[in-house]
Order: sequence, then structure tokens, then C-alpha cells
Amino acid sequence: MQRILFILGLLFSLLGQQLYAQGCNDRPPKNIDSLYQANLETKIPLNLILGSWVSDDSLASKISFVDDGYSVNILPKVHVNSYRFRKNNDSISASGGALNWPPYYCILELSDSQTLKILYFNFMNEDTYCQVYSKIKIDTPEND
Repeated sequence: MQRILFILGLLFSLLGQQLYAQGCNDRPPKNIDSLYQANLETKIPLNLILGSWVSDDSLASKISFVDDGYSVNILPKVHVNSYRFRKNNDSISASGGALNWPPYYCILELSDSQTLKILYFNFMNEDTYCQVYSKIKIDTPEND
């Protein structure tokens, strides 16, 4: 049993290193909380972020950005509460969070209209998790 746990731990460690190799190469600064504050004023247009995205890793997990009228949420919920982003007319803040203690935070970085990098972290914790997503294109039937 201990051998299996060791192998699983090693596998997860290698997968974490692979994520950084797949578009998350930039290591965050030592004071991650200041990075959150610095991105509060960074805006992402609603028309670029709303909709469904799929992770570029082997899990191909799907998330959706949904406008609830007051804020934009990531669904499905990862923790007890979903990540929320402050909405300002036709854009959202690049910094978001999920209510908890300590709070869960994330920072969105839209590389282009089809590529999104999300950096996840906890308040007063230097450990981060980075995930790259691609926009899911919706096929529309052509009008004949």
C-alpha cells in the first residue's frame, strides 16, 4: 500500500511539473497576495471570457464562465463556492475568488481570444496551481 501511495505521489508531482511546461512556465512572485491586488484593475472583456473552456491537459476538464447579472462565475464549483469575478459593465476583473477561510483566489490571463491561463492559490500561501484552457468553439448551422 505504501508503495502505491509513493508511486501516486510521484505521478502527481510529475504531472504538476508538466503543467508548468504546457504554458505555465512563469513562476509567480514570492508575495502571491500582491499579485492578486495588482490584477484587480486588469480587465477582461465579457465577450471574450463568457462561454465554455476545456483544459489543455490530459484530463480535458471543462469549465464555463457564466454571467449571473452581478458577477461572473466559473462553473462547475471547484470548492464549496464557485470562483466569482467582479463585473464592470462589459468586462470583469482578472482577479477572482471563492468564499472560504482562507479564501481561494485565482488570476485570469487571456493570452489570446482562444487561450486562457488561470493561476489558482490560497490567501497567505505561496503554493500555486496553473492551468491552461482553450475556448470551446460552438458550431452554428449554416443558413442555406
